Amino acid sequence: MLWSCKQFVDRRLFNYSSGVHHRHTIGDFSDDVLHKSDYVQAGSISYSSGFSDLRYALEHPNLAPWAIVADSFYVVLPLVFLVLIVATVRDRATGGPLLIFLGAAVAGAYPRFDAYHVLFAVPIAAVALIWSLASLADRFEPLRSRFLTWPAAALALLGSALVLLGPAARALQRDYGTSGEPHLGGVLIPGDEAEILRQGAVGLASVTAGKRTLIVAPTAPSLYLAAGVADPTPFDYPLASIARVDETIAAIQRGEIERVCVGGYTGFFEKLAPRRLIDYVRREMVWTGVKIRLPQGYATACLLYRRAPRVPPTTG
Repeated sequence: MLWSCKQFVDRRLFNYSSGVHHRHTIGDFSDDVLHKSDYVQAGSISYSSGFSDLRYALEHPNLAPWAIVADSFYVVLPLVFLVLIVATVRDRATGGPLLIFLGAAVAGAYPRFDAYHVLFAVPIAAVALIWSLASLADRFEPLRSRFLTWPAAALALLGSALVLLGPAARALQRDYGTSGEPHLGGVLIPGDEAEILRQGAVGLASVTAGKRTLIVAPTAPSLYLAAGVADPTPFDYPLASIARVDETIAAIQRGEIERVCVGGYTGFFEKLAPRRLIDYVRREMVWTGVKIRLPQGYATACLLYRRAPRVPPTTG
C-alpha cells in the first residue's frame, strides 16, 4: 500500500519529465523485452554505490538532508536481513515468507539500486524487523521494551514517513509551481525549469509546424506534451534499450520523419543514449542551426536536424 501511495504521489507531482505514453503492440512488447538487456548493461546502478552516496551525503549534509536518511537504508537493510535470518531459524513458517518477500522487494530495484528504488523495500523491511525482534524478544526480555520495540517502531514510522512525505519534502526544497502547459496541468515543476520547458515547447512547435518530428532526448515526453507535437515512433522515451532502430532510420530515409531533435544525454544518461540512432542523425542529416532548450539540467539544448536534400543522379 505504501509503495502504491509513493508511486501515485511521485507520478502526480513530478512525472512531467518521464510521462511515457506507451503505444505498444504485442510485437513491440516482445522487442522491448529482448532489448532490455541493453538498458540493464548501460544503466545499472550497483547496491554498493549506495554506500558511496551515504558517505557523500554525510560529508555534505546541507546539500540534501533527506539524502542522509534515505541513503542510511543501504546500511539498515542488510542488518534487517541478518536479524530476519536469525529469527527465521526459530520460526520458518512465518520467517520464510517474510524473507522471500523482503528479498523480492530488494531485488525489484534491479538493475538500478538507487535510493528511489531501494526505498520501495522499506515497508516490508519494517514489518520483517518488527516480527523478527518480537520473535527473538524472549532472549532479550529485559531489554525488550526499551531497546528493541521502540527502535523497530521508530524505523517503521521513519520509513513510512520517508516513502509518503519524501515527495512533499522535495517539493518544498525548490520553488515549485503548478504547470499551465497543455497536457501537464496540475503537475509541479520548479519555476526555472517551467520557463525553460515553455520556451522549448514554443520553439519546437514554431520550427516543426507541419513537420513530423522525432525528439531523441531524455526529456522527450515533456516536450512532446508541452509542444503538442505527435511522436512519429512507438516509443516516447528514447534510451539505449529502444527497439526497432533500423525501422526508425528507414522512416527517416523515406521521409516519414522529417525533423529530428537530438541532445541531452549527459551525466547518467550518457550511458543510456541510443548511439546508433544518434550517430546516424548526426552523420546523414543536416543541422538546421536551431537549438531547443531542455529542462531538468540534462543539457542546455537539443539540436534540430532535417533531412539532407536529395541529390539527383548525374547523367553521363
